[in-house]
Amino acid sequence: METIIAYVVTFALVLFGLTQIPNILTALFLAKAVGLHFSQFAGALISWTIISALWLRFTQQMIPVLALVGSLPLIFYHLKAEAAKLTEAAKSGMFTEVWAIIVIGVWRIAEAPSIRWL
Repeated sequence: METIIAYVVTFALVLFGLTQIPNILTALFLAKAVGLHFSQFAGALISWTIISALWLRFTQQMIPVLALVGSLPLIFYHLKAEAAKLTEAAKSGMFTEVWAIIVIGVWRIAEAPSIRWL
């Protein structure tokens, strides 16, 4: 039951754009020092590390690959549906989040003794 709730919460966070909050905050603080794109990427890594830690805390298991891969279409849905309203910085933030999900996923797969797909 915890796993189903974790999936729903993860997908809701992505669907409602709440995973973008760390991207914005780190971009505000680090953009002048390291550049907008890298600061957004750092924020996305922070966001997905927190989500992964929450998965571990509540389900006692690592975040499954399906939760990471399933989040990608939601980001692209947002990008397509809201394309006219989004600024270039917002679009860039979404793409950096995609890259952060890929990095977190590869890191989790490389570090795990067995890959949890579901």
